[in-house]
Amino acid sequence: MAKSLAEKIVEERAKKGLTQAKLANLSGICLRAIQHYEAGVLPKNMKMYRKLAKGLGVELGELIDEKEQFVLLAKEKFGSTGADQARKCVEQLRVLMAGGELDDEALDDISKAVMDAYWKAKEKNRSRKLSGV
Repeated sequence: MAKSLAEKIVEERAKKGLTQAKLANLSGICLRAIQHYEAGVLPKNMKMYRKLAKGLGVELGELIDEKEQFVLLAKEKFGSTGADQARKCVEQLRVLMAGGELDDEALDDISKAVMDAYWKAKEKNRSRKLSGV
């Protein structure tokens, strides 16, 4: 079973011998937020995940998977509507691939291709709006 974000934070913090206060200092996140994250209350944006990863000295992908990053990046770039669209895209992909005979690597490749197509379409749409086409 995959570890939760809270478990990952606690584990990494302990591995590095950090207190919650020290992690707060290293990450630039207030102590209360660190306590919330370790209790299972998730950050609401990529900025906080990036700060956490930096404070823990880990790659972002060690805290959240590519699909979660995709949704949060969509929110960061395109607001809540973009996040909703990205979340639906991920969910539809999950349903489409359920029970299939593809290995995990092939599923990851397909997911990445769909996410890349999403970014291209969003940027193309944004360019059209800006140019008045």
